[in-house]
Amino acid sequence: MRYSPKTYVSLLPLTLGVMLACSFDTSASNSIGLLCAFGSALVFVSSNIFFKKIMPSNTTQHASSHKLDKLNLLFYSSGMAFLLMIPIWATTDLPALLAAASDPEHVAHPAHGHAAPHSARAYLFANGAVHFAQNIIAFVLLARVSPVTYSIASLVKRVAVICAAVVWFAQPVHPVQAFGIALTFVGLW
Repeated sequence: MRYSPKTYVSLLPLTLGVMLACSFDTSASNSIGLLCAFGSALVFVSSNIFFKKIMPSNTTQHASSHKLDKLNLLFYSSGMAFLLMIPIWATTDLPALLAAASDPEHVAHPAHGHAAPHSARAYLFANGAVHFAQNIIAFVLLARVSPVTYSIASLVKRVAVICAAVVWFAQPVHPVQAFGIALTFVGLW
């Protein structure tokens, strides 16, 4: 798929704006977070392009085409993600679960916490249902628009999260970060 030079030029202020909005906290943990964010963005964009290639669209319904439908695509991609996450889970969370099972005092609870209004099962079910709905909506949208359009819409979400976090945590904004946020909105326009 080819895009016009205007599309590529408009992506520059978007990318630069997000980079500037996330700048000015360069501790080691943030460097690791930045690398993880770049990796996540790379996987996200690659999966959008891949899904767009194998996902059926409303305009191209050919009998000879071997494209997967949205639910099968979600099933296979979720299954692959589950299998790829097992080694990470086994090295990070499994030892803590085994330690908690053998010694219930191993898990520290806050002394001044409040009771949860729902059980962990209810939260897990709600999280799974909302995540499933978000994926179905993402696949429906991706089938109708280009991967670039979908990625830009995701970028709007990220900028909104950054702005909400700044307001919620009353975090001071450096002028360069403010310029980055403004530059992102200019790029979106």
